[in-house]
Amino acid sequence: MGPALRALLNVADPRVLQRLGGEVGLPAAEVGSLLSGGDYAERVRAEWRGAAEHGVTGVPSLVIDGRPPVSGVQFPAALRQLLNLA
Repeated sequence: MGPALRALLNVADPRVLQRLGGEVGLPAAEVGSLLSGGDYAERVRAEWRGAAEHGVTGVPSLVIDGRPPVSGVQFPAALRQLLNLA
């Protein structure tokens, strides 16, 4: 379980993300600018469209070698098997 989840942080809150970015050494002003701007909006929309085209309906999901998506919540042995098949 990640530190943000353990601390019950709302990572959907831009202020929380800006603070976390600063804690890991990212310039707070740049993080704030990215969160409030639309610089990556089209790229994100394109990735959403691509995921939908591959059949992804939830997260986490993995699309390996163009195959149908699988849940990203897998035991390590199952992930190894999926990767070995790719």
